[in-house]
This record gives sequence, C-alpha cells and structure tokens, in this order.
Amino acid sequence: MEDTRSELHRLLTTEKLEEIISMTDQVMEANYKAISEKASGMPDVETYQRLLDYCYQQVGLYVDNPDNMMKLLQQSTNIQPVYNSIVETEEFKEICTEEYKGFPRVIAMTVLAGTEAAAAHAAYQVLKDESEPVADYLDHLVDVYQGYVRDAISYGKGENKNVVMTGHKQ
Repeated sequence: MEDTRSELHRLLTTEKLEEIISMTDQVMEANYKAISEKASGMPDVETYQRLLDYCYQQVGLYVDNPDNMMKLLQQSTNIQPVYNSIVETEEFKEICTEEYKGFPRVIAMTVLAGTEAAAAHAAYQVLKDESEPVADYLDHLVDVYQGYVRDAISYGKGENKNVVMTGHKQ
C-alpha cells in the first residue's frame, strides 16, 4: 500500500492536481444546484439554503487547495478533522440550532464525503491509464468515501447511530 501511495504522489503533478480539482469543482457545482433546487420546496428553505451555502463553501475551500487534495487522495481518514473544522465553527453552530438537532451535521458530512468521493473518482479518471495499482487504489477510495455518504444518510434517517470513519469500505 505504501508503494501505491508513493506512486500516486509521484503521478499527482501540479497539472494533474489542477485537473482533478477542476473536475471536482464541476461535480460540486452540479450537486449544489440539484440539491438547492430540491430544497426550494422544503419548509424553512432559507435555513436549509444557508446550511448548503456554508457547507459547500467550506468544502470547496478545502478541496481547492492542492495540498489538501493530495491528503484527500492519500488518506481516507482525513475526513474526521475536516468535518470537525466545519461543524465546530461559530457560523455552523449558528445554523445548527437546537430545533434542527443533528440534521445540519448530516448535511455537512454528506457534502464533505460526497465531494471527497467525487475527487477520488476524478483522480481515477485522470490517472487510470498511468498505473494499475494506483487506479485500483483510487477505485477503492471512491467506495470508501461513498460508504461515508451512505453512513451519513443512514445516520440521518436514524438507522445507524454508530458511524466510524475508519477508511475501510463500510
């Protein structure tokens, strides 16, 4: 695994990282528009939209940094500190009032994990023909991040209260 990560690091040139970031931003924008459209019919749409705006802004700032993108692609366990940095801010706490309980946290995790899955998929698309072990690793990484999304949704539905971000396929 260490050899694969070293190979990934070698393959992730500045140009390729920029391409991956651009592809990830395009997916984020499409997801944001789709979710915002669905939210427009929800009760208390202003709060929901404010939450979406904040989460997408924070996640966007994170993934647009090439150093962070490199970490995201090399360590699936990086998600917990990033998530904490989003939900522990005063701005998030202002949105996450008692009446909404854990719903904003579920949205934050879903946006973050979904974006990380999109980034891993973009990296897979960019690098799939360069190294089979790296392609296999990135394909698995997509599954891991998608597992985090499923866990967050499951948690939000009350189906699973034991969400652990281990970096292993859920």
